[in-house]
Amino acid sequence: VSVDENVVMINGKFHGWVLRGINELWIIDLNPGDVITKVNGIVPEKPDDAVLALQSLEKAKTLKVEYERNGKPRTLELPITD
Repeated sequence: VSVDENVVMINGKFHGWVLRGINELWIIDLNPGDVITKVNGIVPEKPDDAVLALQSLEKAKTLKVEYERNGKPRTLELPITD
Protein backbone atom coordinates (compact mmCIF):
# COMPACT_ATOMS: atom_id res chain seq x y z
CA VAL A 1 0.00 0.00 0.00
CA SER A 2 1.29 3.46 -0.79
CA VAL A 3 -0.20 6.77 0.27
CA ASP A 4 0.31 10.34 -0.86
CA GLU A 5 2.87 12.30 1.14
CA ASN A 6 0.33 15.05 1.77
CA VAL A 7 -2.48 14.47 4.23
CA VAL A 8 -6.10 15.51 3.74
CA MET A 9 -7.07 18.30 6.13
CA ILE A 10 -10.60 19.55 6.80
CA ASN A 11 -11.10 22.78 8.76
CA GLY A 12 -7.44 22.63 9.81
CA LYS A 13 -7.73 19.12 11.27
CA PHE A 14 -6.30 15.84 10.02
CA HIS A 15 -8.83 13.84 8.02
CA GLY A 16 -6.89 11.07 6.28
CA TRP A 17 -4.34 9.89 3.76
CA VAL A 18 -4.92 9.60 0.01
CA LEU A 19 -4.28 6.08 -1.24
CA ARG A 20 -1.91 6.09 -4.22
CA GLY A 21 -1.78 2.38 -4.93
CA ILE A 22 -2.17 -1.18 -3.69
CA ASN A 23 -0.77 -4.54 -4.71
CA GLU A 24 -2.42 -5.50 -8.02
CA LEU A 25 -2.89 -9.08 -6.78
CA TRP A 26 -5.15 -7.97 -3.92
CA ILE A 27 -8.81 -8.22 -4.81
CA ILE A 28 -10.22 -5.69 -2.38
CA ASP A 29 -12.41 -2.62 -2.66
CA LEU A 30 -9.74 0.05 -2.29
CA ASN A 31 -8.77 2.31 -5.17
CA PRO A 32 -6.18 5.01 -5.76
CA GLY A 33 -7.73 8.29 -4.64
CA ASP A 34 -9.62 6.78 -1.70
CA VAL A 35 -8.98 8.65 1.58
CA ILE A 36 -8.02 6.32 4.45
CA THR A 37 -9.44 7.75 7.69
CA LYS A 38 -9.10 4.86 10.19
CA VAL A 39 -7.45 1.46 10.48
CA ASN A 40 -8.94 -0.82 13.16
CA GLY A 41 -10.37 2.24 14.90
CA ILE A 42 -7.06 4.11 14.93
CA VAL A 43 -6.75 7.44 13.13
CA PRO A 44 -3.29 7.14 11.51
CA GLU A 45 -2.35 10.81 11.76
CA LYS A 46 1.31 10.28 12.74
CA PRO A 47 3.84 7.52 12.04
CA ASP A 48 3.41 6.28 15.63
CA ASP A 49 -0.32 5.87 14.94
CA ALA A 50 0.45 3.71 11.93
CA VAL A 51 2.68 1.53 14.12
CA LEU A 52 -0.16 1.17 16.65
CA ALA A 53 -2.54 0.17 13.85
CA LEU A 54 -0.11 -2.51 12.68
CA GLN A 55 0.39 -3.77 16.24
CA SER A 56 -3.37 -4.01 16.70
CA LEU A 57 -3.45 -6.57 13.91
CA GLU A 58 -1.41 -9.04 15.99
CA LYS A 59 -4.47 -9.78 18.14
CA ALA A 60 -7.29 -8.69 15.84
CA LYS A 61 -9.62 -11.10 14.09
CA THR A 62 -10.38 -8.59 11.33
CA LEU A 63 -8.76 -5.74 9.48
CA LYS A 64 -11.19 -2.83 9.37
CA VAL A 65 -10.35 0.09 7.11
CA GLU A 66 -12.60 3.13 7.14
CA TYR A 67 -12.22 5.32 4.09
CA GLU A 68 -13.96 7.74 1.78
CA ARG A 69 -14.52 7.48 -1.93
CA ASN A 70 -15.80 10.58 -3.69
CA GLY A 71 -16.61 12.08 -0.28
CA LYS A 72 -18.79 9.17 0.82
CA PRO A 73 -17.78 7.02 3.82
CA ARG A 74 -17.12 3.33 3.26
CA THR A 75 -15.78 0.45 5.33
CA LEU A 76 -13.71 -2.53 4.28
CA GLU A 77 -13.57 -5.41 6.74
CA LEU A 78 -11.45 -8.48 6.08
CA PRO A 79 -10.91 -11.54 8.29
CA ILE A 80 -7.40 -12.18 9.53
CA THR A 81 -6.42 -15.82 9.31
CA ASP A 82 -3.26 -17.64 10.26
